Amino acid sequence: MAALSGRPLVVLGMHRSGTSSLVGVAARLGAALGSDLLDANEFNPRGYGEHREVVAIHDRFLAAQGLRWDAARRPDAFEGEAARDARGALRELLLREFASAPLFAVKDPRLCRLLPLWKPLLRELGAQPAYAIVLRHPLEVAASTARRDGLAPGRAHLLTLEHLLAAERETRGAPRAFVRYEELFADWRAVAARLAERGGFAWPRPPEAAAAEVDAFLSADLRHHRADGGWPAQDAARYPWLAALHAELLALARDGESDARAAALDGLEASAAAAHALYGPALAALEDERARLEAARRDAEKRARRAERKREELAGSPALWLRTFLRGRRVRGAEPPAP
Repeated sequence: MAALSGRPLVVLGMHRSGTSSLVGVAARLGAALGSDLLDANEFNPRGYGEHREVVAIHDRFLAAQGLRWDAARRPDAFEGEAARDARGALRELLLREFASAPLFAVKDPRLCRLLPLWKPLLRELGAQPAYAIVLRHPLEVAASTARRDGLAPGRAHLLTLEHLLAAERETRGAPRAFVRYEELFADWRAVAARLAERGGFAWPRPPEAAAAEVDAFLSADLRHHRADGGWPAQDAARYPWLAALHAELLALARDGESDARAAALDGLEASAAAAHALYGPALAALEDERARLEAARRDAEKRARRAERKREELAGSPALWLRTFLRGRRVRGAEPPAP
């Protein structure tokens, strides 16, 4: 059976939490990212570090469940035809792109909730992943997703809660490290050393050899939104689970793993799961309605584009305009001639 000889570094975190910055550092330290990455844009001028095909596979898998990347409802269909198709496509991609790479990095925020899709595949390929989980203040994440995606703060906070709970739960017991976003900018060398130590791998390129490139990449203009570090009282009261989760994960990053920390996180997960069971059906109905409205919007835009092209054709050809007008009269039924 085909296998991967190198180690995968799986970069996890909520959208707009700094995962692109971390995977950019990993790439400059020699981690392979693949040959077809998403293009840079105004929201990520130095690139996302995401393989275009991985994102497409994830989106198809979510769409098969009626979901998108920003769905509040949890994906759960990790068996069945859609999951088999997704794993098959991912297997082909990993073997094609990374068969000989000593270290490769995979990054897509969707991965937080899709690890049950990936973990059996990586075991099958003989690859032991190391996980890097990026932590950014949820208020900064909400500000950034509002700017890029127009997400309301409440929705952004719910997605942050869901992504980080899933990432922590699915990686517990595996080689992993938590990385504070601001720490990456303050001392990326310490972050790189901790990732290698806890992940059990060596960077293909020594950090000092890549220092100038990493320093240039991590310039301050990558960071556009800043929170003071704490929570305003009204936000902590409105989103107590998220505030508690953020505090627990920061403590994990600072102090390391412990039974008490795991128990606290299990309690938060249980509370969130109970709420999801209660509100899940209503969320599913809302997601389905949004999908219906989105499909209707796309259809209306398509018809509008066709009408605009037809108008331009008619404007450029009086003979065509006349034929179309007469055809329309015949379809409607011509008026009788005047007496």
